Amino acid sequence: MLFSKQYLMLAERGLKEDPSGTARDVVLSVAYVQRHCLELIIKDLILGCFQISELQPLAGEAPAAVKPPGWLHEFEKLVPNLRQALGSVGYGSAPEIGPLAKLAQKYIDLERGSPERFRYAHVEKFVNGKAPPHSFEQAVDIPVHDLQAELRAVYRDCGDLDNERSLYIQLYDESGALFQKAVELGNIDLGLDEK
Repeated sequence: MLFSKQYLMLAERGLKEDPSGTARDVVLSVAYVQRHCLELIIKDLILGCFQISELQPLAGEAPAAVKPPGWLHEFEKLVPNLRQALGSVGYGSAPEIGPLAKLAQKYIDLERGSPERFRYAHVEKFVNGKAPPHSFEQAVDIPVHDLQAELRAVYRDCGDLDNERSLYIQLYDESGALFQKAVELGNIDLGLDEK
């Protein structure tokens, strides 16, 4: 099970067990795990592209230039990195990315210039000489139930191991095919030769 699914399930549980039914008592916790789930989905997809790029030369194909996801957290950088990685390995027109990017933009809008807003209680990263705000200037409606429904669909289409058509599975199926080809070419030795 991927960590993204665990965060998805945790958000579901938080919304289900909220006694108010409005998520008023758990909104920041739920927004945190939702956001982290989406971040992990994006990073898992970038990692899948990286795996393909690493296997391409071993399978006799021209390598794509894809870097592993790294330590980025900002959706403003992660989503373009994902688009670039997918394009590099032939998945540039993957329709699943539209809803993922739309949901990431909703979190960018909610974060209001502070990507750490839902990640940390205290922020030390200064921007233009100022610490980002620790709270919203005015009351903000965070539609966690709607965000959860969108996240559920993005997870299903992009990161679900149980959905054989998910983008994650497509990328790892391609990795598997490249791996098999590399083994057949003798570029990967599984060490299974009989002695």
